Amino acid sequence: MAKNSIDDVGGDFEDLEDLALFGELEIGESARIFIESPAGQFAVGALKQDIQSSMEKLAETSTWRKRRCEKLRFDIATRKYALAVLVEAITVGDLAHQNLLSKRGQ
Repeated sequence: MAKNSIDDVGGDFEDLEDLALFGELEIGESARIFIESPAGQFAVGALKQDIQSSMEKLAETSTWRKRRCEKLRFDIATRKYALAVLVEAITVGDLAHQNLLSKRGQ
């Protein structure tokens, strides 16, 4: 993952849009730092492992067990969503970084 630097864009804000972009950049960097940390690696690994486990259980569950199937599908969806939120935070931060750099002519 490419790292952005808050120092690249400075702290001078020309308008509220710059301030919002800087906030998005900070959130993206925080998400990236978390994912790269031991705690983040553990959390991402646990989410992926839970997804895999639920998918295996779903494959083994009879279709007539509707509530069980629904619960497993819900478990899979919520864990995938948690991973997607982290990825989205990083993506938004990367885009904010690019926008701030381009606004500053860098």
